[in-house]
Amino acid sequence: MSTCRSCGRTGLFVFVDSDGLCSNCRKGYQKALKQSQRLQSELETVQKADSLTPDVYGGHERSYLYKDVSAWVVWQFGGSYGKDCKGAGIRRGDKIDLIPRRRKDEPKEISLCWRGTEVAHMRSGRMRDMVHRWRKSHLPVLCMVSHVGGESNLLLEFAFYGSPPSNYSRKKSSSKK
Repeated sequence: MSTCRSCGRTGLFVFVDSDGLCSNCRKGYQKALKQSQRLQSELETVQKADSLTPDVYGGHERSYLYKDVSAWVVWQFGGSYGKDCKGAGIRRGDKIDLIPRRRKDEPKEISLCWRGTEVAHMRSGRMRDMVHRWRKSHLPVLCMVSHVGGESNLLLEFAFYGSPPSNYSRKKSSSKK
Protein backbone atom coordinates (compact mmCIF):
# COMPACT_ATOMS: atom_id res chain seq x y z
CA MET A 1 0.00 0.00 0.00
CA SER A 2 1.34 3.47 -0.99
CA THR A 3 0.88 6.84 0.67
CA CYS A 4 1.10 10.19 -1.11
CA ARG A 5 3.58 12.50 0.59
CA SER A 6 1.56 15.58 -0.35
CA CYS A 7 -2.07 14.77 0.45
CA GLY A 8 -1.56 11.66 2.61
CA ARG A 9 -4.03 9.51 0.66
CA THR A 10 -3.60 5.81 1.22
CA GLY A 11 -5.28 2.85 -0.45
CA LEU A 12 -5.06 0.05 -2.96
CA PHE A 13 -6.03 2.31 -5.87
CA VAL A 14 -3.75 5.22 -4.95
CA PHE A 15 -0.83 5.07 -7.36
CA VAL A 16 2.27 6.89 -6.17
CA ASP A 17 5.22 7.61 -8.47
CA SER A 18 8.87 7.49 -7.45
CA ASP A 19 8.72 11.09 -6.19
CA GLY A 20 5.93 10.17 -3.74
CA LEU A 21 3.04 12.06 -5.39
CA CYS A 22 -0.31 10.57 -6.39
CA SER A 23 -1.85 11.39 -9.78
CA ASN A 24 -4.15 14.09 -8.35
CA CYS A 25 -1.30 15.88 -6.56
CA ARG A 26 0.89 15.59 -9.66
CA LYS A 27 -1.79 17.39 -11.76
CA GLY A 28 -2.02 20.16 -9.15
CA TYR A 29 1.76 20.40 -8.95
CA GLN A 30 2.09 20.69 -12.74
CA LYS A 31 -0.67 23.31 -12.86
CA ALA A 32 1.04 25.35 -10.12
CA LEU A 33 4.38 25.01 -11.93
CA LYS A 34 2.87 26.31 -15.20
CA GLN A 35 1.24 29.20 -13.34
CA SER A 36 4.51 30.15 -11.63
CA GLN A 37 6.34 30.03 -14.99
CA ARG A 38 3.65 32.28 -16.51
CA LEU A 39 3.92 34.71 -13.60
CA GLN A 40 7.71 34.70 -13.93
CA SER A 41 7.50 35.57 -17.65
CA GLU A 42 5.02 38.39 -16.88
CA LEU A 43 7.37 39.70 -14.19
CA GLU A 44 10.28 39.67 -16.67
CA THR A 45 8.11 41.63 -19.14
CA VAL A 46 7.34 44.22 -16.47
CA GLN A 47 11.01 44.46 -15.52
CA LYS A 48 11.96 44.97 -19.18
CA ALA A 49 9.38 47.75 -19.47
CA ASP A 50 11.27 49.76 -16.84
CA SER A 51 14.38 49.83 -19.03
CA LEU A 52 12.78 51.47 -22.09
CA THR A 53 13.47 55.05 -21.02
CA PRO A 54 16.54 56.11 -19.04
CA ASP A 55 16.32 57.80 -15.63
CA VAL A 56 18.40 60.76 -16.87
CA TYR A 57 18.15 62.22 -20.39
CA GLY A 58 19.51 65.49 -21.77
CA GLY A 59 20.91 66.43 -18.36
CA HIS A 60 17.48 66.21 -16.71
CA GLU A 61 16.07 63.57 -14.35
CA ARG A 62 12.85 61.80 -15.27
CA SER A 63 9.93 63.45 -13.48
CA TYR A 64 6.98 61.51 -14.91
CA LEU A 65 6.66 58.07 -16.50
CA TYR A 66 3.50 56.80 -18.18
CA LYS A 67 3.37 53.20 -19.37
CA ASP A 68 1.00 51.52 -21.82
CA VAL A 69 -0.50 54.71 -23.22
CA SER A 70 -2.76 53.86 -26.16
CA ALA A 71 -2.72 55.87 -29.39
CA TRP A 72 -5.03 56.25 -32.37
CA VAL A 73 -3.38 54.43 -35.26
CA VAL A 74 -3.65 56.44 -38.47
CA TRP A 75 -6.09 54.70 -40.83
CA GLN A 76 -3.91 55.18 -43.91
CA PHE A 77 -1.06 53.42 -42.12
CA GLY A 78 -2.99 50.43 -40.78
CA GLY A 79 -5.85 48.29 -42.00
CA SER A 80 -6.61 47.30 -45.57
CA TYR A 81 -4.98 50.40 -47.12
CA GLY A 82 -1.50 49.65 -45.88
CA LYS A 83 0.59 47.61 -43.52
CA ASP A 84 -0.27 47.20 -39.89
CA CYS A 85 2.17 48.41 -37.22
CA LYS A 86 3.67 44.99 -36.61
CA GLY A 87 3.97 44.17 -40.31
CA ALA A 88 5.69 47.50 -41.00
CA GLY A 89 8.47 46.55 -38.61
CA ILE A 90 7.65 48.58 -35.50
CA ARG A 91 9.19 46.77 -32.54
CA ARG A 92 9.23 47.17 -28.78
CA GLY A 93 11.78 49.78 -27.73
CA ASP A 94 11.62 51.80 -30.98
CA LYS A 95 11.67 55.56 -30.52
CA ILE A 96 8.63 57.54 -31.64
CA ASP A 97 8.99 61.21 -32.61
CA LEU A 98 6.37 63.63 -31.27
CA ILE A 99 5.49 66.27 -33.86
CA PRO A 100 2.97 69.02 -33.01
CA ARG A 101 0.46 69.76 -35.78
CA ARG A 102 -1.90 72.72 -35.84
CA ARG A 103 -5.28 72.14 -37.41
CA LYS A 104 -8.46 74.20 -37.17
CA ASP A 105 -10.48 71.36 -35.69
CA GLU A 106 -7.65 70.11 -33.42
CA PRO A 107 -5.20 72.94 -32.53
CA LYS A 108 -3.15 70.87 -30.07
CA GLU A 109 -2.79 67.68 -32.11
CA ILE A 110 0.40 65.66 -31.71
CA SER A 111 1.41 63.24 -34.46
CA LEU A 112 3.44 60.16 -33.56
CA CYS A 113 6.01 59.41 -36.23
CA TRP A 114 8.18 56.34 -36.63
CA ARG A 115 11.13 56.69 -39.02
CA GLY A 116 9.52 59.71 -40.68
CA THR A 117 6.14 58.01 -41.22
CA GLU A 118 3.08 59.21 -39.33
CA VAL A 119 1.85 56.20 -37.39
CA ALA A 120 -0.65 57.48 -34.84
CA HIS A 121 -2.15 60.44 -32.98
CA MET A 122 -2.20 61.00 -29.24
CA ARG A 123 -5.43 59.85 -27.67
CA SER A 124 -5.31 61.61 -24.29
CA GLY A 125 -5.90 65.36 -24.18
CA ARG A 126 -4.01 65.55 -20.88
CA MET A 127 -0.96 63.90 -22.44
CA ARG A 128 -1.12 66.28 -25.40
CA ASP A 129 -1.19 69.25 -23.02
CA MET A 130 1.79 67.86 -21.10
CA VAL A 131 3.81 67.35 -24.30
CA HIS A 132 3.05 70.92 -25.43
CA ARG A 133 3.99 72.27 -21.99
CA TRP A 134 7.31 70.38 -21.92
CA ARG A 135 8.14 71.42 -25.49
CA LYS A 136 7.35 75.06 -24.69
CA SER A 137 9.76 74.86 -21.73
CA HIS A 138 12.44 73.24 -23.96
CA LEU A 139 12.53 70.09 -21.82
CA PRO A 140 12.95 66.59 -23.29
CA VAL A 141 10.09 64.12 -23.71
CA LEU A 142 10.82 60.54 -24.81
CA CYS A 143 8.28 58.23 -26.36
CA MET A 144 9.07 54.53 -26.88
CA VAL A 145 6.99 51.62 -28.16
CA SER A 146 6.12 49.28 -25.30
CA HIS A 147 3.78 46.87 -27.14
CA VAL A 148 2.75 46.26 -30.75
CA GLY A 149 -0.23 44.01 -31.40
CA GLY A 150 -1.56 44.50 -34.90
CA GLU A 151 -3.07 47.44 -36.71
CA SER A 152 -4.96 49.12 -33.87
CA ASN A 153 -3.03 48.06 -30.77
CA LEU A 154 -0.01 50.29 -30.26
CA LEU A 155 0.96 50.96 -26.65
CA LEU A 156 3.57 53.57 -25.83
CA GLU A 157 5.70 54.61 -22.88
CA PHE A 158 6.13 58.34 -22.25
CA ALA A 159 8.90 59.80 -20.09
CA PHE A 160 8.95 63.48 -19.17
CA TYR A 161 12.25 64.96 -17.97
CA GLY A 162 12.70 68.00 -15.77
CA SER A 163 9.81 70.03 -14.38
CA PRO A 164 8.36 72.95 -16.34
CA PRO A 165 6.89 75.91 -14.49
CA SER A 166 3.24 75.34 -13.65
CA ASN A 167 0.52 77.50 -15.19
CA TYR A 168 -1.08 77.86 -11.77
CA SER A 169 1.88 79.76 -10.31
CA ARG A 170 1.93 82.19 -13.27
CA LYS A 171 -1.80 82.90 -12.99
CA LYS A 172 -1.50 83.31 -9.23
CA SER A 173 1.39 85.79 -9.51
CA SER A 174 -0.32 87.79 -12.30
CA SER A 175 -3.55 88.08 -10.27
CA LYS A 176 -1.67 89.77 -7.39
CA LYS A 177 -0.72 92.74 -9.60
